[in-house]
Amino acid sequence: MIKSFREIDNNLTNEVCNCFEKNFDFNSLRENYPFLDYNVLYSILYSTGKYSENIYNYLYQVNIDDSKILIISDTHYGSMYENFNYTYDVFHFATANGIRVILHGGDIIEANIKQRRGCGIIKQADYFISRYPFDNNINTYAILGNHDYLAINKNQRIRDILNSRNDINMLGFKKVYLKWCGHIISLQHDIENFKLNLPINAEYLSFKGHSHFYHIKEKKKGKNERIYIPPMCSDPVYYVSNPQVQDRMVKPGFLTAEVDETDIIVTNYSFAHGEIVKQNEFKKILKRK
Repeated sequence: MIKSFREIDNNLTNEVCNCFEKNFDFNSLRENYPFLDYNVLYSILYSTGKYSENIYNYLYQVNIDDSKILIISDTHYGSMYENFNYTYDVFHFATANGIRVILHGGDIIEANIKQRRGCGIIKQADYFISRYPFDNNINTYAILGNHDYLAINKNQRIRDILNSRNDINMLGFKKVYLKWCGHIISLQHDIENFKLNLPINAEYLSFKGHSHFYHIKEKKKGKNERIYIPPMCSDPVYYVSNPQVQDRMVKPGFLTAEVDETDIIVTNYSFAHGEIVKQNEFKKILKRK
C-alpha cells in the first residue's frame, strides 16, 4: 500500500490529474493501481497545487440524505477488550429510532496488539464479518484505523474479507469525506506512519476515532470542529497526552448526529449497567449561504 508521497512518481500523478480533468472517472486507474483509495487520489491532486479546496465536492465518497445518523468507533473485534453486546445494542437503538446509516471511525479489528489468544488477524476479520449484525435497512460506512492498517499490511486478504459484505462499505484509510444532507463532513482515524498530504478545514464537521473518549475541539471560524468518538470496546483506562484528561475512565458509547434547517445536533450516549444513557449534546448552528 502507498504510505507516503515518496512512493508516488510523476507518471502516476499526471495520470490522476488527467482522469480528474476529463471525467473524474478513476476506475480504469484502479485496475492498474489497486492501492488508489480515495484519500490517496485526493492527496495526489491536492499536492499538485493546481486545484482549489472545492475539489472535495467531486471526491466525497458517499452522499447521505438521511437527516439522522449514528457514529461508532474502535470496536477492536478480536481483542481482549471487545464487547459485541455493545454492537447489538447499537443496532437495536438504530432500529428503534429509525436510523439507517452507521459510520465507523476505524480500528474495526485488533490486529496483533492485544488480541485474544488464538484469534489471529484472518480469524478476526472473519469473526467481524460473520457476527456484525445485518439489517436490510441499515448500511455501515467505515474508515480503516491504525489497527486495521497494521493487519492489512501483514496480509492483504484482510482487506478483501472486510469488503465482502454489501451492507458494510470500507471507504479508505486515515481520512474520508462524505456529503451529508448537503454538508461535507469527514471521518478520521490517526495512522502515525501514513504520511499522505491531506487538506484541512475543507469539511464542516470531522468525526474522529482513535482517542477512546468523547470530547470536542471547536474552531473559532466555525468549520472543521472535531468530534472525538467514544470507543465501542471495554478498554478499562486509556491514557492520553493531554494532562487535563489523563487517567480518565473510558466510557464506551456512540454518537448520533441530526441535521435540521438551523442546526446540527450531536449527542453522546454511553453504555452503563446494561442500559444506554444520554450524556452530552453539542449543537452547531448552520450558517446561511
